Amino acid sequence: MYLTAVQKHKYGQISAVMATLVAMIILPFLVHLIPPINGVPMGARLLPLFYAPFLAAILINGRTALLAGLLAPTLNYLIIGQPTLELTFLLTIEVIVFTVAVTLMYHKWPNLVLIAPLAYLAAKIASFLLLAIWPLIPAPPWNYLASSISNAWPGILILLILNIILVQHVNRHNVT
Repeated sequence: MYLTAVQKHKYGQISAVMATLVAMIILPFLVHLIPPINGVPMGARLLPLFYAPFLAAILINGRTALLAGLLAPTLNYLIIGQPTLELTFLLTIEVIVFTVAVTLMYHKWPNLVLIAPLAYLAAKIASFLLLAIWPLIPAPPWNYLASSISNAWPGILILLILNIILVQHVNRHNVT
């Protein structure tokens, strides 16, 4: 990946995971300081939990992003009390699916600028399927899927912009 020099350092992988994990805790915390709009928390609108694993999966490796993604929702719950316990499990599944989807799509189509939005959609479909089998939250699966996507359009746009910038940067510097 792009930052393979990080991996050569004895503690490089640990440092990369910690940096990704810190970003996955701090960004949602800061975004949740912004008041909700129409009762929808800004985290559900801006999707800050997904930025760091996206960047880590592309710039470092999928393992780093996956490990941070496994820990971040639980640590967010334990440190700042958000999300709720039920959503913590659901978001963990979503971040895992998102990270795996980003990693697989990037390896197959490194110039695709829709990787992050498509991976987010895959994550939401996975949570929809999980909710259809195991109702973790009191919302019907279709309602959860529809409201998640309709509320998250600003965050999906941010992920798209990050994706475009990253593809341009990687192409400009001929990095793979």
